[in-house]
Amino acid sequence: MKTNQVGIFEVKTHLSEILVRVSRGVEIIITNRGKPVAQLTPYKSKPPVTNRNQALMRFSEIRSSNKTKGTIKELIDEGRK
Repeated sequence: MKTNQVGIFEVKTHLSEILVRVSRGVEIIITNRGKPVAQLTPYKSKPPVTNRNQALMRFSEIRSSNKTKGTIKELIDEGRK
């Protein structure tokens, strides 16, 4: 996979062309004054879940990757502050 560095201004002015490059397999590193700040990579979809065990494993992965603390009510209340 090719990697290119692109400045923020170029991304802002040429986003659609950059996304075409990414869709063709090019990885883009977005820089701000020469320092990397973000990365665009081609989207890789996960295969569909075919059985219950796979679904439960995927659910566990999602839950473990969620760094949010607190209950849903606490999160809603926090957002209202």
